[in-house]
Amino acid sequence: MARVFSKQAATFNHPKDYETTASVEALVFAEVPDWVMDSGMFKLLEKSKKIEVIVSRADIAKVEKSNGKDIMKSLGETSDEVVVPGADLKEDKVETEDEEAETEAEVEVEEYEKMTAKQLYKLCTKKGLEVEAQQNKDYYLEKLLA
Repeated sequence: MARVFSKQAATFNHPKDYETTASVEALVFAEVPDWVMDSGMFKLLEKSKKIEVIVSRADIAKVEKSNGKDIMKSLGETSDEVVVPGADLKEDKVETEDEEAETEAEVEVEEYEKMTAKQLYKLCTKKGLEVEAQQNKDYYLEKLLA
């Protein structure tokens, strides 16, 4: 097993068995099988610096330090801003959480739409959903998004 940190959610297909997959969430340290590092998706993400292999505590500290800055940049904020603890309202936090949930849901839908009916069936069964075998892609999407 290998430990990685990804700046975006991703699903990796086994290089020799397309049906075998492993997934990582965005901005989370995750344990993945060693074969993930041989997958095409991993190589692309590594080349674009969106995923890093974590070997030591120093790597963890480096990622945690740099990603705070990266996240601020992606949000259009600068490090020169002054943050006043408690200045934000609970209403603002609720809106932000709702926006994040909507964005995550959109990403989830996009990921599902890229999958085949067989992959969606396996995902449904993995999530414990009661679904019929050999149905069309829309059937499984409906069950997953319900």
